[in-house]
Amino acid sequence: MWQWFHHPGFSLPVVRRRLGEELLDLLLMTGELLTTQCRSYMWSRSFPSTLAYDGARRRLSKAGLVAYRRGAGKDPVLRLTAEGERVTDDIFHPERWWQRRWSGAWYLMVYDIPESQRKYRDVLRQFLRRLRMGNLQGSVWITPRDIRPEYDDLVKAAGIESYAYLFEAQTVLGLPVEQVVRSAWPMDLLEQCQQWYGENAQRNWDALRLKKMPQRSLWFFAREANRAFRAAMALDPLLPKALWPDGYRGPEVIAWHRRLLGELSRQLE
Repeated sequence: MWQWFHHPGFSLPVVRRRLGEELLDLLLMTGELLTTQCRSYMWSRSFPSTLAYDGARRRLSKAGLVAYRRGAGKDPVLRLTAEGERVTDDIFHPERWWQRRWSGAWYLMVYDIPESQRKYRDVLRQFLRRLRMGNLQGSVWITPRDIRPEYDDLVKAAGIESYAYLFEAQTVLGLPVEQVVRSAWPMDLLEQCQQWYGENAQRNWDALRLKKMPQRSLWFFAREANRAFRAAMALDPLLPKALWPDGYRGPEVIAWHRRLLGELSRQLE
């Protein structure tokens, strides 16, 4: 359905959220009117309600970003949390990203944040990396994933519309897909890291299978194997298969990781 229903100005997750927020707001207002016999119109109240704002803040918080607006004339606040690293850590189940069909659209966020708000800008940049977006150039970030829901939350909770625009494009200056990928993400470095991981995984696998490791060393090895795996996947954008450049070794890395953990589990039983 996504392929033929896609429209650049119409994001289903965003529309569903807004409809739900408007419906809940209407129900709350109706209930208030009934219980107060319409006297609520005489009270001071904020309208529209803060449901959309609170919902956006809650979703961003789950992704590891504290975001909120302050009073008039004050800059909005962005702050990363460590919890988001665990919530958004997809490297242990990358297939759900690799197997997604690419619609052919790129999403580009372009921003111009003044030096006086350097902290806001730095946190935003870190959050975009956490979303595995690629830095195409300067303050231009790109991803094949539809990030309109995340952008909408940033608009509501963090005032991003004052500094940034989100574009949808079918091509990037007519460049071939692989060139776009290699320009936005450090694929050469990623390939070196993943090749290093594969070579070491092979040696460690041989040692495990031959039972050359003493039992007391297996738990230490398990921790080190997990750290090495994270290092090999840290820079991986987890792109759909249609965008994989030549030399990409992500599937080999996840296969080795699972094979090593499986053998460790058997020997630790």
